[in-house]
Amino acid sequence: MKVSFRLNDEERICNLLGMLFLSLYIVNISPGFEEPLGIPHAFVSMMMKIVLGLGFFSCIDVIFRRFKKKTLIYCLITAAVIFINTIFFPSNNIVFKNTAVYFLVNCLLPMIFFAMVRDFQLLKQKLLKISEIIAILTIIVLILKIAIPRLGGQFSLGYYSMGFGYACLVPMIFLMLEFVRKPNFKYGLYIIVMLIAIMSLGSRGPLVGILSFAMIAFIKINHEKKRDVRIILGFLVGLIFVFFSGSLFTLLYNLLYSIGIDSRTLIMIANHNIGYMSGRDELYEFFLQEIVSNPFIIRGINRDQALGFNYPHNVFLELLYQLGIILGGLIVVSIVFKAFKALKSKCMSTDSKQQLEIIFMCVSLSTLMISGTLWKQINFWIWIAISNNKYRDYKRKIREGT
Repeated sequence: MKVSFRLNDEERICNLLGMLFLSLYIVNISPGFEEPLGIPHAFVSMMMKIVLGLGFFSCIDVIFRRFKKKTLIYCLITAAVIFINTIFFPSNNIVFKNTAVYFLVNCLLPMIFFAMVRDFQLLKQKLLKISEIIAILTIIVLILKIAIPRLGGQFSLGYYSMGFGYACLVPMIFLMLEFVRKPNFKYGLYIIVMLIAIMSLGSRGPLVGILSFAMIAFIKINHEKKRDVRIILGFLVGLIFVFFSGSLFTLLYNLLYSIGIDSRTLIMIANHNIGYMSGRDELYEFFLQEIVSNPFIIRGINRDQALGFNYPHNVFLELLYQLGIILGGLIVVSIVFKAFKALKSKCMSTDSKQQLEIIFMCVSLSTLMISGTLWKQINFWIWIAISNNKYRDYKRKIREGT
């Protein structure tokens, strides 16, 4: 009997997509190793890009075998958008060229591979395993953050690292999903460690995604399993108590500070300053006024940054400002419709595709409502790919009568 160790197409795709999130995490913790180990962050970033590039190239045969119309449509739409924006909005090109390259490499490629996935249960298992690995690495990062300064060295990701916080967000939510479905000590420990790491070393933005997913998953899964509504109410009351209990966060901040971790997020929560807008309110007001004054004008992608402004820090304002209220409004409506459709579905406790769809919806929309730009938000395009993929599979099952 001949034993083959060759991975099938589905395993190759899922392993590659798991490596995508692991590499993102490694890149964002690598600055801490520059001084103690002398490993430059730029070198680590370049190596991760090479590894991922080789991984995507090694799966190019799968693309040709599964080259569906939808994948071709993704590529044609992307080419058309790049062509139109380059030709008709040349004043934006100084910024748009970098955005286009980033989108092609970091958003379109993962989007195509997520669009080709057929076994979402396998993909979820792979991403959950990667999430556990990241949780273990996070424990090591926290230990190094505490131990290295006591040995005369330095391990620092800066006062706070937005990249680190968001690199932890997807793994954290995968662990939360499993804990809500099947509570156990291991996942509970991982969640606590990840949450402490995000609040200690990251920014406060990921907390929005964590809270939104926690409420959606807990309520939907408990509702589907017909659990006592008192469990849901108890969870929400506990969440509100923890969020508004300044003394609890002051205690946690002082504890972490005593061992060498100075958390910007914790001190903001303890001082009831978590809602500080960091200038976002001024951006919102400026772009809203621009939209109202010229609602139908299409300014083109990256017009905001080409004029020297910051991006709007809100996906709806970004679309309406760049594309006008007609085209931008249609895209906004489609995003809202997709979100509503995902939340309306009734199989979150058992359907792996729906679980992934809601995870990436929560991660991407919570981020894009307060930070980031649509054209560089990989998780948003992953959500779109999963959403479209799910609809295609549903239609195929209907045709096959299954």
